[in-house]
Amino acid sequence: MKIVNATTVERTNKMAGKVTGTGSMTVSADGSTLSGKFTDYTGEKPASFAYTEKRVAAAPAGAHATSGSWQRDQINDANDALTIVNYEMTGDHFSMHANGQSYNAKFDGQEYPITGDPGHTVVTLKRVDDNTVVETDRRKGKVTDEIRLAASKDGKTVDVTDKDLVRGQTMTYTLEKQKQ
Repeated sequence: MKIVNATTVERTNKMAGKVTGTGSMTVSADGSTLSGKFTDYTGEKPASFAYTEKRVAAAPAGAHATSGSWQRDQINDANDALTIVNYEMTGDHFSMHANGQSYNAKFDGQEYPITGDPGHTVVTLKRVDDNTVVETDRRKGKVTDEIRLAASKDGKTVDVTDKDLVRGQTMTYTLEKQKQ
């Protein structure tokens, strides 16, 4: 972390000496909104996005303006490296491919590695019905995310609910099928 000024910080994430992500965060003049930009370098291409968060708890007295508790509000300006994902499901198999990371897994309760993931995440899958899958992600034996993927009957959208158990946050969004 680098303090730029009284309302802005910059962050650099590294793993084994290699930069895996960079970002900046700035707090509004009234202290209620945090605006940020982040770029993740762990995929084949840099994946970038901008976001806003709303303050949910004040910072301790004398702390930097970015301190305190924040809740994700919006994500925008995401590039294709972040927003394009390919899913495929058959009777006993499910696969995901996104920006150099992928897995091919069965609905058998076994752990399958996410290839290309520097965090060495493994997934287990549960088929809820013909259109719904629940993916459980683990790192070092600890559950980190529970992701519910529910495809619409016409196959044009997928509703995603990602419960980030590490940060205690839930994010929901809808993926739209790209025209071929």
